[in-house]
Amino acid sequence: MFKLKQNQSGNFKSANLKEVIIWSVLIVFLFVLLIFLLNKSKKESKVILSYKNKISSKISILSFLASTEKQYQESKKYISALNNVLPGEDKLLDFKDEVRRIANKNDVGLGFKFGNSSSNLKGYKIINFELLVSGPLKKTVNFINDLENTFYIVKLNNLTFQRNEKQNRVEARIKGSIFYK
Repeated sequence: MFKLKQNQSGNFKSANLKEVIIWSVLIVFLFVLLIFLLNKSKKESKVILSYKNKISSKISILSFLASTEKQYQESKKYISALNNVLPGEDKLLDFKDEVRRIANKNDVGLGFKFGNSSSNLKGYKIINFELLVSGPLKKTVNFINDLENTFYIVKLNNLTFQRNEKQNRVEARIKGSIFYK
């Protein structure tokens, strides 16, 4: 380090002005270097944080894909069972007969028509139907319960009731779908 000498009047004077300048320049240089390194470390930490977020996102996607694959593998065993349960296209006319049988059993009036047909990705097909059922409320509700419990896989999409108070009857309009192979 540099040495300061005190003169007779008590003031300090530099023993070596050259040393003071060198040390001052060195301190300023170290301070500038420190600021530069801090700035660079902030930029690098932002880059690292960006990479961390990208990795987290990819891990999330991979977890979802792994979960989906696992669910798919578990569902494979049910597909063959579903093939055994779903009726073939040739059995759809039997559905119409089954609906008539249920209507007769519950003593309700029936109007029936098939709608459009569509296929899903797994080769299963869906055909829409529309029913107009009329009768006492309790018998109409029993008809709907029996319809849902048939051999066929039936999905009721829309059900509306209209009451005819003079005749003490209801009219139910049922829109649904049947699954088949």
